[in-house]
Amino acid sequence: MSGETITFLSTRGRGLGIDLALIKSYLSKNPERYPEFRFYLNDETSSNPMAAYGFHRAKRGFCEGMTNAICLDASLEARMRRLLGEGKRILLFVPYDYQYKNMRTLESGRQRSRNTLAAFDYVLTGSPFSERLLRQSYRIREDQTLIPAALPFAWDLLQGERRRQVEKKIYGYFPEARGKKLVSVLVYGDEEKKRRDWEEFSLRELFRQWEGDCFLFTNSELLMERSFSLSSRYRNRFGYINRVLPVQDMLYATDILITNNGRFAASYAARKKPVWACGYNDNSFEKYMAADYPSMFLNSVDRLPELPLAGECSAEQERFCRDMAYENPQSPYETVESLLGHV
Repeated sequence: MSGETITFLSTRGRGLGIDLALIKSYLSKNPERYPEFRFYLNDETSSNPMAAYGFHRAKRGFCEGMTNAICLDASLEARMRRLLGEGKRILLFVPYDYQYKNMRTLESGRQRSRNTLAAFDYVLTGSPFSERLLRQSYRIREDQTLIPAALPFAWDLLQGERRRQVEKKIYGYFPEARGKKLVSVLVYGDEEKKRRDWEEFSLRELFRQWEGDCFLFTNSELLMERSFSLSSRYRNRFGYINRVLPVQDMLYATDILITNNGRFAASYAARKKPVWACGYNDNSFEKYMAADYPSMFLNSVDRLPELPLAGECSAEQERFCRDMAYENPQSPYETVESLLGHV
């Protein structure tokens, strides 16, 4: 097979996403094999019903006769299978927040058998956690194959040369961070739903407790605003990365991650470094961590000063890393290329 056209499909408001972008970048290195890429990136979850209907109808037209497709969620619906042409449909089962919601449903005994992934021929499961969710909560067709391969972003985090490239960029913007232990507090969610304790948190007190050679990175505007009152003694230990670096770049360099983003936590687990979940806006990842990994869950930002900075994983953090990352995963790039028929 040669001259393959690859379609990247994302219609749940997640855009191309880092995982699809990395696959696209890899395949782009072989323009003779993959001379054409097609993209349909939209948001069918729009609160405007007319817009959502229009996006869905446009997607059906775009996908009619489609051959090879790669998705990062269930953007390719089971009922669309009859519209598709010959080719391989590949799902990267990225652990967005809905996976933690579905796992909580499964663990509560309210098991569901979802048919939402039936359009895919192959699923890169990414981790034991996601594979377990797939096998217990989704209908798997007899001709559908689950593959225990890493996801592109998690795989990329393990590549030494890639980490050095990102670190060089980080230290170019924040030279004071070089040689220090890097701690990243990365939070997401509706500003209206954020917890009140974040508005009153004292960075000065945090740095007083965190005596030692550490540097704090964050994407939180609240923490950035609190940093204005820091003395020069502490100001050179703080970095606000929004609009300076892609937030996810911090996962390549950070030594300790604190986040309410389940995708970040699961990807970072591949590095087998300390990760903590923090309460910020009560999303499904936060609720899952509070129930299944309580010693890793910070129910208040005021607990940040208590965190150990030694860089060693606790027993529970090691268990989390084992569940969120395969011990010896397959390369996602070689796996995808093999599925497309070129290896």
